[in-house]
Amino acid sequence: MNRKPFSSTIRLRTPPKFILMEKLTRLSKKHPEQVCKKDKHNFTVPKRCVSVREPYSAERRKAASERAKAAGYRPPIPKPKAD
Repeated sequence: MNRKPFSSTIRLRTPPKFILMEKLTRLSKKHPEQVCKKDKHNFTVPKRCVSVREPYSAERRKAASERAKAAGYRPPIPKPKAD
C-alpha cells in the first residue's frame, strides 16, 4: 500500500502572506519537530493543521461585524515589535 506523508508544504507568495508567515515562524519556533521552515517562503506542517474553506459571504461578514460592535468587541492592539 502506498501511503502519502502526513505533511504539507506551504508556499507563501501572495501579498497577505506576512500574517501567515509570522504565525508559521512562531509555530516553527514553538514546535520545531512538527512545523519546519524549509527556506524563505516554504514551510512543512502536519496535514491536520491545514484547513481550507470557502470565503465568508459579504452578508455573513457584515452580520458578524455588527454583532461584534453591538457586544462592544474591540480588536486587539498589536504590541510594538522589539528590535
